[in-house]
Amino acid sequence: MKLSVERTQLAKLTQALQRYGKQIIKSEVLVLEAIDNCLILSVYSYEDAIKVKIRATVQDEGKIIINAKEFADVLREMDGINVILEIANQNLQITCGNFKMQLASVEYDLVFPEIDYKHKFDIHAEDFIEMVTEVYPAVGTNEIRPALMSICFDVKNYELNMVAIDGHRMAVSKTPIDTDEELIVPVLGKTLDQIKRILKILKPEYLTVCVDENEKKEKTRVILKTDNLTVITPVSDTEYPKWETVIPEDFVTTVVIDCDRLIKAVKRLSVLIEKGKPIRCCFRECSLDLAVGDTTIAGEEHLEINFEGEKIKNIYFRADFLLDGLKPLKGEEIEFKLSGETTAALIKLVDNDEYQYVLMPMWFN
Repeated sequence: MKLSVERTQLAKLTQALQRYGKQIIKSEVLVLEAIDNCLILSVYSYEDAIKVKIRATVQDEGKIIINAKEFADVLREMDGINVILEIANQNLQITCGNFKMQLASVEYDLVFPEIDYKHKFDIHAEDFIEMVTEVYPAVGTNEIRPALMSICFDVKNYELNMVAIDGHRMAVSKTPIDTDEELIVPVLGKTLDQIKRILKILKPEYLTVCVDENEKKEKTRVILKTDNLTVITPVSDTEYPKWETVIPEDFVTTVVIDCDRLIKAVKRLSVLIEKGKPIRCCFRECSLDLAVGDTTIAGEEHLEINFEGEKIKNIYFRADFLLDGLKPLKGEEIEFKLSGETTAALIKLVDNDEYQYVLMPMWFN
């Protein structure tokens, strides 16, 4: 094997695949394959697989495995434009400008898995990246409730709803897609977060999402594909909650407020409290009164609002969870809809349901 490839993109992709392999596949092994003037980087196991293809000038084709972390660390410290990779003395020799070194390598002949699928839809890659970014903070982390560790793709009525729930809040982002199929596809949240990072490097226009239906009753898998990326990952085998029932419908108070002003106020007050602590909100005519602290340290701020309905005197929201829900809406006017001091609030754009954030209040004395 011998080839020349642009260093910067190779370094970024190698680091991304090394992180994916470690966190998702639990493997530090990276497969390099030089073929058809391309370099293919891949990591795979029995259930999960990912491969990325980048342009290269290939003199001799070949396929080897190396340690992903060592390769990523070496590439990160180089500063040349192009890297030459070749097999020398059964090791991988890496040359960049005046720098040259060798890493242990082994020839490899296993084939990247191929999976047939029965369902698919296309989505703009930028929309996919934005949607994962919006809902990922609400992904659950408690392994006792594995279903909540997923982001759910709920496809129906020519829309993709991307949903995350952790038991304290729910984030929903939606976009139109060109399919009349109905699918419920929960995928591990941290997997989609890593795929999002790789898509940012590759910058494809579209992403194709495919779902197989395994007739042998083995795990259903989802395939995410672009021209230069293929990811195979299992669908969660635990039933995802009926998320639409979580969205409150009956409200006694509706408030319209500039999101940027609210974000800045919550950030200022959050300086005074520990992570995970609440911020007190009082919704009254013409004013949202925010307060934090106790007898030793305290702060408050008052924001002008458009108010309709009943006064909500004291409702407590976890400050960092509130910020997570506001960030996707910055630069816009938002609606805060409430049903009372002990029930969930709905945060969304005015007259727009493309993004919805449901936040439970904290019990606080």
